[in-house]
Amino acid sequence: MVIVSKNALNLDASKQNQNTASTASTITNNINVISRTTDETDVIEVQQNDSVNEIQQQQLSDVNLQHQYDALVRENRALRLILDINKSNPLIVNDFIVAQEEKLGDLIQALTGADEVEIVADELGVGCISKNRYRKVQSIYVKKGDVSENFKYSHGDANRLLNDEKISIKFVF
Repeated sequence: MVIVSKNALNLDASKQNQNTASTASTITNNINVISRTTDETDVIEVQQNDSVNEIQQQQLSDVNLQHQYDALVRENRALRLILDINKSNPLIVNDFIVAQEEKLGDLIQALTGADEVEIVADELGVGCISKNRYRKVQSIYVKKGDVSENFKYSHGDANRLLNDEKISIKFVF
């Protein structure tokens, strides 16, 4: 708090002759200014308003909560896709489920938060037990904005989760 006398502010003479007591308060730019006029001196109190700092902290907290919420929504979507892939269960090779290319791409997109997933695969041919064409996956690319990354090397956690859930990233149909 800063107290300034009337003489130090060099106020005009008409205000110096007032004998009444009055109080005024103004809040500007995170500073609370309170001025009081008494018979002999003017007192001005300047206080920093902490509510702006509290608002900024609340906004940061809201942003963190939004990021956590978005991550939980992506995780929920991924778990639903894993259940859907397990239900459809077209083929199991070496204890791994071979998923449809679209579902695998959606699952990887949900796990990584990517804008787009590109699965590069070779034609393998028609399977013995199904009419579907199975394809061998050469690589999976995850695109976020302008950056394209190889899924296998840049997203180890998501790759490990697919491995733990026994979902193949080597074959699709």
